Amino acid sequence: MRRAEYLDLAQRLIAHIDNGTTDSADEVKYVPIRNYTDPERWQLEMDRIFKRLPLMLGFSCEIRQSGDYKSIEVVGVPVAMVRGKDGIARAFINLCSHRGAVLLEQGVGQCNRFTCPYHGWTYDDCGELIGIAGKRKFGELDQSSRGLVQLPSVEKAGLIFVSLKPGAVIDIETYLGGMLPELESFGFENCHVYKRNEMATSNWKVAHDGYLEGYHFATLHPKSIGTQVMNNIMTYDAYGPHQRVAFPEHKIAALRSKPVEEWRTEEGVAVVRTIFPNVSMAPSRNGGLVSQLFSRANARAVAHDSISLLSQAAFDGSGAGASGCYG
Repeated sequence: MRRAEYLDLAQRLIAHIDNGTTDSADEVKYVPIRNYTDPERWQLEMDRIFKRLPLMLGFSCEIRQSGDYKSIEVVGVPVAMVRGKDGIARAFINLCSHRGAVLLEQGVGQCNRFTCPYHGWTYDDCGELIGIAGKRKFGELDQSSRGLVQLPSVEKAGLIFVSLKPGAVIDIETYLGGMLPELESFGFENCHVYKRNEMATSNWKVAHDGYLEGYHFATLHPKSIGTQVMNNIMTYDAYGPHQRVAFPEHKIAALRSKPVEEWRTEEGVAVVRTIFPNVSMAPSRNGGLVSQLFSRANARAVAHDSISLLSQAAFDGSGAGASGCYG
């Protein structure tokens, strides 16, 4: 976090503590239950949000070397992200162009050529069709037009963004706006994936709501987050559809006895960033926790993928570990 922004957050949080307040909307807003349960609304969300906007689907460090890949299913679309020999990370629909068989099982791996398990068609790490089993018997075919369907993608700040709409244009600088400098400051490209967890959860918006408030800390997490972070005191900053939510740690009280110039950046403040529509980040100096929420079948079927990261310093043993994660 840039120091000027940290000082602003810390001072706003201390003021809330003193005044018994928190950042609030101008008035109470009521959200209809149908916003979470209506299947037609859910379908519109999938079609108009998840299948149109750039989605953060991976980290540069997950496919660091040539031939590294990550395969993932996103709202029913199988996606493969692959690092080519030219160093470029590309995304493809993870289906053979012949009969639509899935090429790569979900997960991460390393392979410079990808062979379809159904009929043996083979593709290189740029998605080009380079081999057809029994080609002489198959008939005349223009291989150059039968590569994998490429999806628009861009790699920025150590993150890989993909659009599920072939041919779409991604202007990631405009989309991330003021959130981009913060993302670039975290050094995600130098991190290492320490652990992955996947669990079934509720409607994607219900699950995502939990990252946008600290009202539940004392009740739901009394022995973990609740021991570190104060309950129901927050600051909100919006960057277009993206948000930064800050919470005061109990140790923020120590700042009162020190001159502002001696406050260490991030001291006493826990921050969660959200990248619309479905990613929550709680980075720290030594790594952090990133959560991705994906609807997979209907409004009630969601996979909640939590990825724990270690920074290079922590990975080398010179850091204190992946602490300070509040996702």
